[in-house]
Amino acid sequence: MPLLRETLERHCTRLGIDAGDFEGVSMLLRDGHFTGRRFRWSRAQAVWFAEESEAKLYDGQGRLVARIAVVDASSRELATTSRHAA
Repeated sequence: MPLLRETLERHCTRLGIDAGDFEGVSMLLRDGHFTGRRFRWSRAQAVWFAEESEAKLYDGQGRLVARIAVVDASSRELATTSRHAA
């Protein structure tokens, strides 16, 4: 999971988000089934949804900043382009 976290951190930097210190990661479960992961930093968070092949980046106030498409689900490498939230 470090690859996904590091990739999300690079996206934060590219978008001008100072995420702060990494605080942890949580597995997301629905009805006992794995659905994704939530990554928390002191001033930002990201949620990766396995089924949607997408990660969403949020700033420190919880506002959606970007949606990032997953290129390769097996390696969890993210696309270098993102769609900024309106």
